[in-house]
Amino acid sequence: MTEAERLQIEGCELAELHDWKGALGSFQTALSLDPGKAVLHELKAQSLLELEQYPEALQSARSAAELSPNWTDAWLTLGRAARNAGHLREAVSSFSNAKELGEASTVAQEEMSEAQGLLQEELARQVGLPGLRIQEEPGAGHGPSGIVWQAGILLAAYLVRHMPPAHLRGRSLLELGSGTGLVGIVAACLGGHVHMTDTSEAISLLERNVKANSHLLKATGGSMSCGILDWQHPPSSAVQRTVDIVLGSDLVYNADAVPQIINVLRGLHFDGLLLSHKHRSNAVDQCMLSALSDCGCMLSVEAKGGGDGKSLSIFAFGSTVSGSS
Repeated sequence: MTEAERLQIEGCELAELHDWKGALGSFQTALSLDPGKAVLHELKAQSLLELEQYPEALQSARSAAELSPNWTDAWLTLGRAARNAGHLREAVSSFSNAKELGEASTVAQEEMSEAQGLLQEELARQVGLPGLRIQEEPGAGHGPSGIVWQAGILLAAYLVRHMPPAHLRGRSLLELGSGTGLVGIVAACLGGHVHMTDTSEAISLLERNVKANSHLLKATGGSMSCGILDWQHPPSSAVQRTVDIVLGSDLVYNADAVPQIINVLRGLHFDGLLLSHKHRSNAVDQCMLSALSDCGCMLSVEAKGGGDGKSLSIFAFGSTVSGSS
């Protein structure tokens, strides 16, 4: 038996006696001797959780999951550490990973549902729309459409603050790349008649979120619908239409997406455009803005956000809030 193994056993015995500080000391010393052992990182994370040292527990749990990505317990512990540290989206993702591994799937599902509920409440507070319920499904075959992105949160919150029902009531809106439906649902809750679109892979989650939030429309008279829209081969019925405002958030990840979006926009007749965009590359930004300008959309910056206050921007064109072109 190595010294690291002896310390691991010692730590587990101390943990059974609820001596979490002692157990933590044993696991830390063992890790100094064997830093690549996932189980030691996971045991350390459990001890830190019991001691309510949540940021430290999160770091240790991440190490365990990274070292042993096919170990269910590592993902469960990471989910709990992330939840307690306030990283709810990471918690949902971690519990989802644990569930997919098959072992303890019932426990993983229960804890994932709890974390999803907390995340929904937090999102409603961030946006400023009580009662909003947006379900996310990371890693469920939806690709990037299965989760809420910061650009979407920024645009949804912008709508709540700057486009009250008096501005949106009765107006028609088309959302591109709706994903979970956050932005479009918020616009409908503010009185707009919104048609949300995304790929066939994303539509089932989008439809569920539309249904889950339909009760919020009664006060303002808005409406919601959703449908499939392939940017590369958009059907004429989808693009040869007239709408008041086109919405989009985080549509452009790279320059390859720009011609596809322009292809859709050229077929539409619209008065206003609101885009929330994450700045990933100056070259991509310039490509997007130049292409939009070439098709007649001269964008102005309406708001900025993100962790640094500038990594996200909301661009506007034409008749949006003010009603002037």
